[in-house]
Amino acid sequence: RHWRWNRLRLTARRKMKVDSPDIDKTALCEALAAYGLEVERLAFIPRGDESYCYVAEAEGGSRCFVKVLEDWPDKLAIRYRVAHRLLTQYGLEYVVAPRVTEHGELLSRLETRAVAVFDYVAGSVIGPNGGADNEWESIAAMMASLHNSVDSSALSSLPREQFDVWLRDWLMRVLAA
Repeated sequence: RHWRWNRLRLTARRKMKVDSPDIDKTALCEALAAYGLEVERLAFIPRGDESYCYVAEAEGGSRCFVKVLEDWPDKLAIRYRVAHRLLTQYGLEYVVAPRVTEHGELLSRLETRAVAVFDYVAGSVIGPNGGADNEWESIAAMMASLHNSVDSSALSSLPREQFDVWLRDWLMRVLAA
């Protein structure tokens, strides 16, 4: 069962790298008004594993990174709230948190999908081959800053990975045979 789920998830990840004709771009631009954005241009970018991603350019040339998620992500919403708290209450400026809608929400709806909007961060993503030493040093400094400046109650709502072995019972039966 778990293998099948992962296989389906990997299939879903691949399709996110091409734009979806099922997403109404006009409706998406209208939905972005909830973030105070008047979008002049919307461009799909092949980023994101579980979402369709766009760069929205608003009046004056400001840009935002827009994620359109297929489902309403309860666990992701929790993570977004924590990221927003780290940025706004703890002043950790390196934390990229979603923008807030005019109603104080971190996610908005586009039909059955969820939409999250972030400030656009120019640059490149560290790939699977890693980055330069100075990039890793910067990341280590940010992680140290995060761990030294935040009390554990700020992170208590985050889901915790249990590292359960989903095939444990089956594995034990096979080993006992």
